[in-house]
Amino acid sequence: MAVEFSDGTNPLYRQYTNNRAWNDVGLLWLNRARQYDRILIDEYNTEERLRQLLAGEALTSCRPYGPGTSKLSEYRDADIGVASLMVVKGLHQWQRIGTSWNYKLHITLGLDGWLWHLYAKYTDRDGTIAFTNEISSGGRATGEDHQGFARVGGRRR
Repeated sequence: MAVEFSDGTNPLYRQYTNNRAWNDVGLLWLNRARQYDRILIDEYNTEERLRQLLAGEALTSCRPYGPGTSKLSEYRDADIGVASLMVVKGLHQWQRIGTSWNYKLHITLGLDGWLWHLYAKYTDRDGTIAFTNEISSGGRATGEDHQGFARVGGRRR
């Protein structure tokens, strides 16, 4: 599985993370004193658990660059070094869904210098978290891609 976990030193994402690792509680704004945050810290924000979640079916229909482009599962299953997925920030940002006790969260993924928010859902009924196929762009983290090529600015005339 071509999923890497940021230790805060990757040149593409270190400015965004302030040189902090993907599971740093300060980076994720998690507080161990809060019950729900402890669930994320202790049970879900581990490499093993996130790899299990990322291996799920939700990524097979998720296309970050839009219809007709590669699926997130194709990046996940590629060889490391070929625009692999980087977990830049673990599960964070609880958002209550309506009046239910279900919550929406997300992880921040790095893909070739771009940041993406892959959403997950906490279901109160069984107390589990699973990824959805919903993703949104968080913008460009850097002007370079994973091979060190710089983004060219401006248009040719």
